[in-house]
Amino acid sequence: MTTPSAIPTDYGGLRFRSRLEAKWAVFFDLCGWSWDYEPLDLAGYIPDFVLHMRRPILVEVKPFFRNPTQTFWNSACNTTQWRGQ
Repeated sequence: MTTPSAIPTDYGGLRFRSRLEAKWAVFFDLCGWSWDYEPLDLAGYIPDFVLHMRRPILVEVKPFFRNPTQTFWNSACNTTQWRGQ
């Protein structure tokens, strides 16, 4: 399975690496949450966002892709009616 290429997107005066990241920025704004985009470099890991709450929350945005293994496990859990106990 191939993943789609990211499409750089402008929002709020910033250039996001992908539309998905820009959509999350819109969501954070709609919620009234203060945030920064790619705020810091943690030894080579750059989180997508930091939300400024009582304590800072680092946010990493990833797309959701269904894969055959996940579908199999979801089906198996549903069939057996397992509820995580």
